[in-house]
Formats: sequence, structure tokens, C-alpha cells
Amino acid sequence: MKILVVSSCSERQCNDYAPAAELYTGHNHTPLMEGLREVRKCDQSGKTTIDLFILSTKHGLIGERDVIAPYNVEPEHAIWNQNPDCVYQKLRGIIENNQYDLVFFLLGQDVKALQLREKSFWYSGTTDLIFLLAPTNRRHYLPSDLPPNIHVVEAGIELANEIEEADTYNLRGFLFKKLCESACSEGLQVFEEARQNPQIIRDIAQGGHTLYDLKYHIVWITKYRYQVLRGDIALRARDLIREICQSREVSVIRGSLGLGHVHILVSSPPSLSVSELVQYVKSRSSAKLQREFPSLRKRYRGQHLWARGYFCATVGAVDEERIKAYIEVM
Repeated sequence: MKILVVSSCSERQCNDYAPAAELYTGHNHTPLMEGLREVRKCDQSGKTTIDLFILSTKHGLIGERDVIAPYNVEPEHAIWNQNPDCVYQKLRGIIENNQYDLVFFLLGQDVKALQLREKSFWYSGTTDLIFLLAPTNRRHYLPSDLPPNIHVVEAGIELANEIEEADTYNLRGFLFKKLCESACSEGLQVFEEARQNPQIIRDIAQGGHTLYDLKYHIVWITKYRYQVLRGDIALRARDLIREICQSREVSVIRGSLGLGHVHILVSSPPSLSVSELVQYVKSRSSAKLQREFPSLRKRYRGQHLWARGYFCATVGAVDEERIKAYIEVM
């Protein structure tokens, strides 16, 4: 698969002549290069080629290996404002001559240099084009009716606020870096998946494409060791714990209730710590059980149903003897 990435330049630059890939040190460029280096390193077969060109306000479109000196040209004085066709003509030639399967555009307001509303070339090719764009730039510089080969992944402040590691300054580079990391961990077919469904780029960055297999044994006991988990109370406690776990995307694989303890085997997402999960399950189940069963409310007089603390062990690191020992000691 042949992939082209077209990215913006940055004001932050090193202090001497350098290849374009190394000259720029801005918020978007840094994670972009981290992702590119990682995916190029893990692609031992060479079946996936990723080329990078950078949109420079002084030089126009330049390759990542082109050696240039530091410069300071404000966007309003960019070369495409003086020569509107310079970027479009060069980029068209690059795409046609190299027959790319997929092109990613990581651009801001400089996307206007592509003349997407004026040039019919963008709508006549078979190359898929994916733009990571803020909603305002999409409205200003792209036509309202997009052809089947042009896709937009909205990369604005709303998405940046949903991702802890990202902000509006580095979002486009961050999204591409996460896509590269996913390709390295799950296989380079991820790029083809993004080509078929570009919105998975957002899912990957938000963790929705993460694979995990984290299973824990968790045990806790009733306060004062009261033997209250029997009959309808036990049945309701079982159902409540399962429902509360499901609300946090936690699967209860197995579970059992003794008269004075709960033991569950769960599969939990990496974004949720065990301590957070246990606190969530215990607090909500205690409140609901005491609300629904007056006998519990009377027995505990408004106090928590469950004792403080819990036992946790990963699958394979625990046996029934350890669990029994915990229940007896607590």
C-alpha cells in the first residue's frame, strides 16, 4: 500500500540547515514524525510505503528529505497567496506519478492552498483522500458535497477535549501517531481499515480500538461479617453487581456469593483501575440493597453494607485457598 502524508509546517524550527523532517519541531510535527518512525521501523516487509511532504509558507510543497534553512514567513505572506497554483500543481504531479492508494492531509487553514473548490482533479481520481480538519476549516475550504473519494475526520476542539493527551495544538499529529501505533500493534491492515472507514481514526485515538485481556478475581466481605446474603437479598445483590459492572463496560465472567462475602471474576478495560471499579460497585450496590430491603437498613442503621477493603488477584495468580484465607482473616 502506498500512502502519502501532507502536513503543515510549523513556526518552531531548529537553528540550522536540516532536512525538512528534522527542521520543524512544532506541536503537530513532533507526534507525526514519532508515528512515522515507529511504523517504518515495524514494517519489515516493506509492503507499506509512507511518504511525507510538508506545506511550507516559504517554499511551497517540500519533501521530508529536502534540506532547507530556518525561515520566518507569516501565513498571510505564504507563497500560495502570491502564486495560487504552485502547491496544487506540484501535489497533483506527485499523486499522479506515484499512484498513491491513500493520502492523509494534516492541515490547518493552509488547506486553502490545495484549491479544493476550484480544481476538478480532486474529484476525478481513484486515490482516497482523508482530511484531518477542524470543522471551521472544513466549512471554509471544502465543498459542501464531497465526492466518494474524499473523507473528512473532524479534528477540532470538541475531540481534543475528549482525549487527555491531546490539545488543539497537536491534535492532527496526535491522531496520525495513534493510527501508526495501532498499525504496529495490530497489523498494517489498519491503514486499509482507515481507508474503508476513516472515522476509526477517532476511535483509535479515544481508545476504542484497543485490544485487552485483563481478568481479575475480586473478593469483598460484608461489614461486621453479618451473614445477610441469603434468599432474595442474595439474588438481588448478584443481579445488581452484574448490572453495575456492565454500566462500566466490565464483564462478570463468573461469580459466587457466600452468606458474608462476594467473589467475582471480571474482565475490565485498562482505562478503569481495580480500586475505582470496586469502590463504584460497592457504594452503589450497598445503597440500592439497603433502599430495597428494610431489614438491611435496620441491621446496618444507614452504615455501609460492605466492609472496607477487598482482595484482588490476576487470573493464574490465585487459587481457592488464597481466597478462603482472605475471607477468614478479614
